[in-house]
Amino acid sequence: MGGIVERTLIVATAVGVAAASAGCVSVSRSNVTSAGGQTAGEVASPAVSADGQVVAFVSDAPDLVAGDTNGVADVFVHDVATGRTERVSTMGGAGGEKLFPTTTYALSPDGRRVAFEAILGELLPGIGPPVAFRDWVGVHDRTSHRTDVAVDPTQLMVAVAAPQYLDGGFLSTSQTLFVGGSSTVTARITPFGGCAGPALVAGDGHWCVQPATTPAPGLLLHAPNAGTTNVVLDTELTTDGAVPTAAPTALALSSTGRFVAFASAATNHVAGDGNGLADVFVVDRDADADGVFDEGTSLPVDRVSVAAGTGGTGDADGASSAPALSADGRYVVFASDAANLVAGDTNGSSDVFRYDRAAGTTERVSVANGGGAQASGASFAPVVDAAAQTVVFLSSAGDLVGGDTNGATDVFRRSFGTSSSSSATVAGLTP
Repeated sequence: MGGIVERTLIVATAVGVAAASAGCVSVSRSNVTSAGGQTAGEVASPAVSADGQVVAFVSDAPDLVAGDTNGVADVFVHDVATGRTERVSTMGGAGGEKLFPTTTYALSPDGRRVAFEAILGELLPGIGPPVAFRDWVGVHDRTSHRTDVAVDPTQLMVAVAAPQYLDGGFLSTSQTLFVGGSSTVTARITPFGGCAGPALVAGDGHWCVQPATTPAPGLLLHAPNAGTTNVVLDTELTTDGAVPTAAPTALALSSTGRFVAFASAATNHVAGDGNGLADVFVVDRDADADGVFDEGTSLPVDRVSVAAGTGGTGDADGASSAPALSADGRYVVFASDAANLVAGDTNGSSDVFRYDRAAGTTERVSVANGGGAQASGASFAPVVDAAAQTVVFLSSAGDLVGGDTNGATDVFRRSFGTSSSSSATVAGLTP
C-alpha cells in the first residue's frame, strides 16, 4: 500500500431487514482537500469523534494540504462542519513536516487531540542519539496547533507506541496509561496492569480486553482500576460448555465494557452455526443489568451476522469481520462478504452493515449518497461515533458520491441523522 501499513487495535433479538430509504441516504467523502478536491493517495485507519463531526485517517497523498513534501504517510483530520482538512502528525512544537511515516494514531472523543506514533527526535527537535530514535507518542492539539510529547521521556525509560484514547489520556503498548488529556509534558504515568499491549480499552478506562489463546481460545479481560485479577472467558462463551473451536480476532467494547463484540470462526458460540466462516458475535457480561459483571459460567452470546428473513438464526453466506460498537452496545457495525444479510445485495463485494440490537434490524451502510444504490466496489474497516449514527469506512467504490474519479480507495462518512445518545429500547440494555 505504497508505504502505509495499517495496524488496528481492535474500540440479539430476532433479525429483520431495514433497507436504505430512497432519497434519504447521506454519504460524503472525507479524504478531500479543504476546497473539496479529491486526491489520488492511498488511505488507511479511519477514526471518528464521538459526535461524528471529525474524521481522521492516514494517507500518503501529497496534495491534501499545502506544503506536504515529505513523501510519506501522515495523519489527517477532516472537520465536517468547516470542511477543513489538516495534517496533524507534525514535528514537536509549532509543527513542521515529519521525516518518517506515521501509521498508528488515536483520536480523542472530542476530536480536538490526536496522539500518534513518532520518533522521539521528531517530537523534541535537538535531542541527541540514541534517545532520538526511540519510538514515542506525540499529541497534537488542533486548537493550539502544537505537538508535544505525551509524556516526558525522562519519566519513562522504555519506548511507547500504539496509543489509544480513553478517560483523559492515552494508553500505549508499554502498559502505560497517560492520564491528563491536555497536550503537555505533564501527563501522569500509571501502570495499566494485566492487559499487555496491544489491548482494547473501554472508553471509561475500567476494562481492557484482548484475544486469549492460552490455555484456550477466548477473551482476556482485566479491570486495572479495581485491582482485579485477569478474567478469561472461554467455556462461558459456548453453547456446549467446551472451549471455543477458534480464537476471536477483531474486538470491540461498549463504553463500560459490558458488551464485547468479536469476530470468530468458532462454530460453538451459538447453536446452529454451520457456515464454517467467521461471524460477528456480541456477549453481554451483565445480562441482569445490575451493574455487576457476575453472570457465572454461561454468558448470553448473540450472532449478529445472520441471514435476512431467518428469524436471526440463518447462516451468513460470507465471512464477517471488523466489528464496532456504539457506546451503549445497541448498534453493531461490521464488514461482511455475505450477500444474504439484506435483500438485494448483488454487488459481489464486501459491504459494511449496521445491526440494531434493539430493533432487530440489519441495514447496509455502504450505499450511494441520495438514492441508496449499492456500491460497485468493496467497503470495509468501519468505525462509529458514540451513538453509531455516523459510520466512517473505507471503500474502493467509485459511485458512493458524485465526482469520484480518482480510481482509489477513499474514506466515506455515512450519517444516519442525529449523533445524540442512542438510548436503547430493549429492556435492560445499558452500556
